[in-house]
Amino acid sequence: MMNRNETLTLIRKSLHEAFPETAFTVQATRSKETANGGEKKVYVRWTDGPDQHLVQQVVGIFEDRVWDATNTIVSWDSNPLAYHLLDGHAVRFNVSRFHFKRERNWLFYEGDDATPSCSFALPSATAERVQRVDQQTWEREDLLATANDVMRHQPPSTPRQRARL
Repeated sequence: MMNRNETLTLIRKSLHEAFPETAFTVQATRSKETANGGEKKVYVRWTDGPDQHLVQQVVGIFEDRVWDATNTIVSWDSNPLAYHLLDGHAVRFNVSRFHFKRERNWLFYEGDDATPSCSFALPSATAERVQRVDQQTWEREDLLATANDVMRHQPPSTPRQRARL
């Protein structure tokens, strides 16, 4: 599992690539429930710029749970896990759910019909590195990564070393 700081760094980078004109604040929850394995929420705040659904499209790939379309399920742990590959390697992101808050700077805009908005997201190279896959694909990639780590730390013995055994 990626630690919380690594996951937040990827989220911030994805948002900056998709919306370079907008400054985002990305903060993780700091509660005892989260430390004890509870729901790991991330709060995303910004002023003006894109609508919430555009931001959700960019960062939603980092959630470790699959949510239904209405997000009406009360218990977060009853939702199925999401499985991800980052650059082809099995990873677990440390985010259960996002909470969004878009603020508007009304002093900057004149008139009631002037609404600050962004109608599309630029492609995010960081978000495109992440793939959501099924459980079998994820477990196969995780097993391959574990085997590669073992081989890197304990390379196969040479024929001469094997002969001494």
